[in-house]
Amino acid sequence: ALRIEWEGRTLAMEFSWEYESRQYCGQWAFPLADARRSPGQVLLRHSVLQALDRGVTIYDQGLGDQDYKFHLPNRTVTCTTWGLFPREA
Repeated sequence: ALRIEWEGRTLAMEFSWEYESRQYCGQWAFPLADARRSPGQVLLRHSVLQALDRGVTIYDQGLGDQDYKFHLPNRTVTCTTWGLFPREA
């Protein structure tokens, strides 16, 4: 977990895990009242810098097409999900 503090309190947190030099990003959290301070951008910067310091070679931000995920990557992977459902009688 990565925690960013500001003025003596937690501004943002990230929960992630690492396996074989790949960091998998989990949930990020910050108070909505602090959104104007862009805590997500601050958290992303610190998270990437720490991952680089540890020798991470792949920084996986997970599924989803949120705008912030397209600021850094030099490559994206598209995932397709299929569902199998029984026919209705």
